[in-house]
Amino acid sequence: MVDGTYGRLGAHNQRVKMLRSKKEVKYKKPDFMGMYKDGEGIADTEVQPEIMESIKEGIRQKSELEKRKQRLAIGVAVIGALLFGYWLLTSVGVL
Repeated sequence: MVDGTYGRLGAHNQRVKMLRSKKEVKYKKPDFMGMYKDGEGIADTEVQPEIMESIKEGIRQKSELEKRKQRLAIGVAVIGALLFGYWLLTSVGVL
């Protein structure tokens, strides 16, 4: 399958070329469109601006909540690490 007359680099390039051609054949299948076989995509439908704004607001609220949770977790971890370090240094007798 791989011609050995080109040396190692030539054989490698030939294998890569064969793999790329296999991928191209794989992606050119007619059923690659997935669930949008009829040609309708998400962007084809009109969404009312009021509904879109309410969806955006919900997403903003969820992201703010996630950021707040992450900040709280980082703060608790930092305070815990400081307390553990203090306890460790006092138990050894350094402080």
